[in-house]
Amino acid sequence: MTDFDRSKFEDVMKRLARHYNRKQSETDFAAWVRTYFHGLRKWEIDDVIHGAERIIETQRRFPLVAEWHELIRLAKRDLAPCPVNARQMTVSELAEHARAQALGYEDEPCNCVDCVRAHVDHLALRFVPCDDEVAFNPHTNRLMAVGYWLHGEGLGRWYAQHRSVYAQVRALGLKPERVFVRDETPEYEGA
Repeated sequence: MTDFDRSKFEDVMKRLARHYNRKQSETDFAAWVRTYFHGLRKWEIDDVIHGAERIIETQRRFPLVAEWHELIRLAKRDLAPCPVNARQMTVSELAEHARAQALGYEDEPCNCVDCVRAHVDHLALRFVPCDDEVAFNPHTNRLMAVGYWLHGEGLGRWYAQHRSVYAQVRALGLKPERVFVRDETPEYEGA
């Protein structure tokens, strides 16, 4: 966790305090949050939140920091250990990568404001890697680029570039057989 996660963490602690009927002054609560935040800092906020949900499901009393660590570690026990010099993908990043892979990195068109404004609301969304963010995927035991779904102008640029690459491949007299997307690319008005 980073300092940017502190407010989310405080919300988790408030929820746990309510669940376990833990009453304390604001000063004591703040000290309690600081202690637990420092003790759980090595984990991503998503892992800590998941651990808190497991605590509520399985524990009769409020856990010690070490017990919270153990619940998170057990939830990840089937996963490969993260290299020291890399960050591990969060639970939500892992889930989104798995979803994107299952969909072939292409999802239904989107009607968000950005897509409508860019006139790409009829085009399939594309899941692409971030250029500058790599994280360890414990399911595959390797470092991978963290991905995201393109929307709006970025999606339009992707389709324009895709058409350009296909045109170059055809100009060389090659048949584009092994590609990750369909040969038929819809038109994008912004290109």
